[in-house]
Amino acid sequence: MLNIICMCEEIKFIRECPNCGKEITYARKSDYNKAIKKGSVCKSCAVSKSSIFKTGHHLNDSIKRGNSLSRLVTEQTPQSFYWIGFLIADGSFHSGGKFELGLAERDLDVIEAFCDYISYTNKIMYREDTKSYRISFSNSIENPKFMEKYGFKPRKTYNPIDFSTFKNYDKNLLLSLLIGIIDGDGSIQSNGSSNAFCITITAHESWTQFYQELMEALDIPEHISNRKDSTTITIRICRREILQLLQDVITNNNLFHLKRKWNKLMIKEPSTSES
Repeated sequence: MLNIICMCEEIKFIRECPNCGKEITYARKSDYNKAIKKGSVCKSCAVSKSSIFKTGHHLNDSIKRGNSLSRLVTEQTPQSFYWIGFLIADGSFHSGGKFELGLAERDLDVIEAFCDYISYTNKIMYREDTKSYRISFSNSIENPKFMEKYGFKPRKTYNPIDFSTFKNYDKNLLLSLLIGIIDGDGSIQSNGSSNAFCITITAHESWTQFYQELMEALDIPEHISNRKDSTTITIRICRREILQLLQDVITNNNLFHLKRKWNKLMIKEPSTSES
């Protein structure tokens, strides 16, 4: 039945949703007639019947957006902590559950390994202008769970993680976390003499306390300094026994690592005659 409402010379056409009985208003009679012909339902009913939405998810969490960081929430292994450390260095987090990771084209194998770890199903995108690869996805249910568990915040460069989030994890996991950070924000270079090397991590100065507490938890002597005329800090790890320990963690846990960095570290065990 056609109901017509005239308000200030504006005519609106109203019909009931054939599914729920809710009134639907049309500004034009032609739209009203099309809806009658097609038996159109209201927007609420159309959404609830659609097969692209998962039960219990928000409207923007369709099945094709099934990618998430949930494996990093459910697992607590050296490998998961490696990737958490890597995301501390290179991950980007936004409100609403959006996540991004972009790496230079020479590190395609790293982004592929991460995609495999989290079962990422979308394409890895390539940016010709920056010669880099990138993945990006939103999941407003699972990704915020990851951020809350490990203290990640949007604009994390200026919003550091409170290290108390990690203080109760064992040393092996924290060393794996550090290795992931090194692969993202660190470099490994010769320290000026034969078989001597140094790891240098660069971070924003707002992360000073996080790194102070991380180094304390790992019993690594603190060598943190502010760069002159800059808002960045450098964290240096040069002790031979610490570098050997990090190598052992990689080997003993079959840990993924950035080979182009760690292959530089050629620490040799002293010979019997030298001991």
